[in-house]
Amino acid sequence: MRVLWVTREFPDAHGSGAQVHQFELLRAVAASHQISIISSFWDISREALLRVQEMGVRVEVVPWPWNRMSRGRIRRVARLLRGAAPNFVASAMVGQVRPLSQAVAAHERYRPVDLVCILQGDLAPVADVANAPTALFLFDVVSRQADLVLSQDGLSLRSVRRRLERRTALRWEPLWYRKADSVACVSSVDAAIVAKMLDRNVTVIPNPIPDEFFARGSSPPSTSTVAFIGSLSWEPNADSVRWICSDIWPRVRARRPDARLRIVGRFPTDELRRLVEAVGGEFLADVGDVRPFYWGAAVVIAPVRMGSGMRNKVLHAMACRAPLVATPSALEGIPAVAGKHLLVAEGAGDLADAVVATLDDPASAAARAGTAFELARHYTSAAAGAALESWWRDTAALRPAGSVAAPQKRAALRATVVVCTRDRRDLLRRCLASVQRAVAIVPDADVVVVEQGEPFAAQICSDIGLAATVVPVDGSGVSRARNIGLRNARGDVVLFTDDDCEVPTTWVRDHLEALREPDVDASFGQVTGLSRWGADSADAAAMPSRHRHGAPPWLIGHSSNLAGLKSRLLSVGGFDERLGPGSPSGAAGEDADLIVRLLRSGAALVSGTGEAVRHIPWRTEEEDRRTIVSYEHGAGVWIGKALREEPLIALSFLRSRLGQLKGYLRHSRASEGKPVSGLILGRAFLSGLLAGLRVKPWNGPVGSPVGSEQIPFR
Repeated sequence: MRVLWVTREFPDAHGSGAQVHQFELLRAVAASHQISIISSFWDISREALLRVQEMGVRVEVVPWPWNRMSRGRIRRVARLLRGAAPNFVASAMVGQVRPLSQAVAAHERYRPVDLVCILQGDLAPVADVANAPTALFLFDVVSRQADLVLSQDGLSLRSVRRRLERRTALRWEPLWYRKADSVACVSSVDAAIVAKMLDRNVTVIPNPIPDEFFARGSSPPSTSTVAFIGSLSWEPNADSVRWICSDIWPRVRARRPDARLRIVGRFPTDELRRLVEAVGGEFLADVGDVRPFYWGAAVVIAPVRMGSGMRNKVLHAMACRAPLVATPSALEGIPAVAGKHLLVAEGAGDLADAVVATLDDPASAAARAGTAFELARHYTSAAAGAALESWWRDTAALRPAGSVAAPQKRAALRATVVVCTRDRRDLLRRCLASVQRAVAIVPDADVVVVEQGEPFAAQICSDIGLAATVVPVDGSGVSRARNIGLRNARGDVVLFTDDDCEVPTTWVRDHLEALREPDVDASFGQVTGLSRWGADSADAAAMPSRHRHGAPPWLIGHSSNLAGLKSRLLSVGGFDERLGPGSPSGAAGEDADLIVRLLRSGAALVSGTGEAVRHIPWRTEEEDRRTIVSYEHGAGVWIGKALREEPLIALSFLRSRLGQLKGYLRHSRASEGKPVSGLILGRAFLSGLLAGLRVKPWNGPVGSPVGSEQIPFR
């Protein structure tokens, strides 16, 4: 089955509870289906991305204005009042829905699917645009969450917020959940509520336990450690930690002074850390593997009072044979029996009694844990995957997907690699050696070296046995050199890299494959090592994404890892020769300017193609600082240019860039580790912006004298 998996998370074996949940489901079903993921989650590690891609899953990360997601409580309240989102959290992230919907519609235009599976209820509006049958998978029910919180709160500001959320969710959920052809929940309690809400059957797909959790620990458990384990960004878990520290743990310590509290969780807050440390507990944040903390605990406590859905922490404790104490709410959807599988209590005093009883009688606790382990074996990833597949098949059978033509890829494309160089013999040798390996595995690929300055490119090519066309050029300017290379290219696709870069062996092949997609005009990939101060891990260009008109260039890529259709690059005039190193202005930003003009022309761009190109460090530290200032000046120039040509979109670029500079300035005041002061960068950007406002459009065609005026650097 061809399935489009739509999520605001990203499946990650080492992420939050929802991310681990999705990863296990994906791992269980990926081998049997053609799955494509569309996600709005940007903070994806390279390892997590590779793990998913190695399953044969296609990934597209959708850009959205995440930097504006938390703007103002008043805006969130306004969105709630007008019914734009079911709760405050979803209200902050409502900007994801439209880009995800557009990505789903674009995907279905070129790649037919049998089913669109939407994960998390706040993305239910995406079902409204899908052509194929839609399956909505709910991890919790918002209106029920609000009810449970209200049952714990007295009259407070938070209770007012929850009442507003409950009122909104009770209208929002049935309106949008009905858009989906079928709905599933993780617990039978949630499923019954949603079934009544929608007046239809709702499937139950329980949480999957990773196979690794069923292994035995390598060392015996502690006799005194009481552990709570969970993602602390989820409010029910944060509430549990507060309750442990304020009411439960003091009672336990009064009777068992030797007891030790251990809180293990991702995404902690300073407030929670202080609370735990104030009662003498140990706080461990963002550990790589939580299993040793289950294995080593004398008691795992799950005092959950709010929220809905099935609790991973309970299932994981059972699978790891850890003695467990929990509230009835923590056991939702799990047929565990009090006294047989665990001890169950509700109030703080009763929970403390249960913890002490477990510590005092380890033999009985171990017996309960063994019985709970047998129960947990019903919740394997394979069992959850089978339930998911059955639900998918039933949903796909409800109605046929609309007719969509099978995707027709472009015919085989011929590639030309263009390398521009000036007086960097040793770097050029390393660059061309890597290019030689990349073109060797692609039929009919050729290489053009545009050489400014001292002539040694031909000798290097001869030395390493590379058949290349060397084009000597008088003068300077990397943009001018690239345009000359573009005109001399014989291929349908032109790839650019710089003489101080090394490309991976599959570089040409990967870009050609990306450009065979009928709706892609240019392909970009990540470049590592651009800064000695290290920003590779946060490089948005590493994410496999599709970009259309209005996307910020810094999310897309760099000209040292670029491939584009020759015809499309020529149609926009190639690179603006007034920008880039060696140009009269010396201002960088020529690649961002090209990206803006390509998108304005209607071109579709992809990023995150293939492995990263590696920049070879060669500048001194002072030269690197000057380069950073030049880049910021260049950013001002291309944004200034864009303001003249397309003011509304350019204003969004300007607003985002000023926000980045503001954050950099704030951080540079608080830290001595920044390479250049924020004030210097701000002045460079402002001078570039003023210069760019005076620059006429670069109209081309390539080689035309149009646009020959100079741009002042200062």
